Amino acid sequence: MYKVSLRIWRWFLFGVCASLQISTACASEKWRVSPSYASKTASSTAFSILGHDGKLRELYSDSNAVLIIEGSYQDHVAWSPVEEPGARSERRLRLALEERGFRVLVWRDLAFREFSDTLEDIKGNFGTLRESRFFFYYYGHGYVFGSNEDAMPPETYLIPIDAPNPTEDETGFFRHAIQIGEILQLARALKVKHAFFALEACHAGAILSDLDGPKDNKAYKSQGYLESPGLLAATRQFLTAGSSDQEVPAQGEFSKMLVEGLTAADKNDDHYVTGRELSTWVMTNLPNRVEDQSPESGQLLKHAGDFVFGRAATLASAVSSSTTEAPAAIEAPAAIDEFPAPTAIPMEEFLNSLNESADKMLKEKIGTDPVVDKLRLRNVAPSIDRHASDTLLKNH
Repeated sequence: MYKVSLRIWRWFLFGVCASLQISTACASEKWRVSPSYASKTASSTAFSILGHDGKLRELYSDSNAVLIIEGSYQDHVAWSPVEEPGARSERRLRLALEERGFRVLVWRDLAFREFSDTLEDIKGNFGTLRESRFFFYYYGHGYVFGSNEDAMPPETYLIPIDAPNPTEDETGFFRHAIQIGEILQLARALKVKHAFFALEACHAGAILSDLDGPKDNKAYKSQGYLESPGLLAATRQFLTAGSSDQEVPAQGEFSKMLVEGLTAADKNDDHYVTGRELSTWVMTNLPNRVEDQSPESGQLLKHAGDFVFGRAATLASAVSSSTTEAPAAIEAPAAIDEFPAPTAIPMEEFLNSLNESADKMLKEKIGTDPVVDKLRLRNVAPSIDRHASDTLLKNH
């Protein structure tokens, strides 16, 4: 008869249940185009904070992030290839978001039909998670067709890798380019609680002209903001690397600032970073780093809440990756529902390993953080916050 503490068995059963919940959720997703990368999530992506009353408060039931990276363009005359800066931007954002409890899905080098199908599948797979948060990032070329002198106003497009040169094949271009308004349609279709859209492309600021929400909300600067009723209202926030008439250098400075801001943008010193804080920080600091690049932000909804990214803790791995100049090593495509085959081990060895793993988990999770230490054993639940090239992105 093996003596195993009640605590260990509780953690064992909790881990099994959590794994089954995640695998079931992943299995229910249907993607016509498989993601190039998917986080190997081993626990819930719910997100909670510790209130002033000492009780946990769940803000989100799920945390999902989608990164679309367009780099290997087929028409090198029209669109300069930007694989290396795109790979670096992907890696730094992926690491930072996973540190904050997001499940990250990445699509690389999508042709027009694949791009359109993926946008539709995002609605179907994530759009009805009403208590969730959703982050969207696009990296690639952008293009403005037409001018203010034309009978019809100019239109801004995001460029899939198979889009032809618009000056040589106008019809083909319209068949293979994504109107930037389709991202706005996605934002309107989602039923999630909070969504944040970050676009790193030339002329991406054009999307802000169709937004109706307020430009700023001073409430985020006050203490107690995280527990205010207004924060929980639905929100669709947008942040672009430049304005509607700006060309954006393909150096990935925007994604660097996003990652740095996830740690540094805590304006009200409540130890968390929100969407408004991040947008304000990027708009203030990026122009000091890149000349003639002016990020812009906007809000789709008039009475909107605020996206919560997570703890403003020092994340050495994410910040370090944001400053490296070497191209990132990108993993081979990973299947979402890929699990290793079980291995049989002796019962005694299994129980000893289980005890050691649980003790290690407790030590790592409790640590020395006074807020986490206050929770003791309760803080291990996954619902608690995890603390924490001159080429232009346009036609050439």
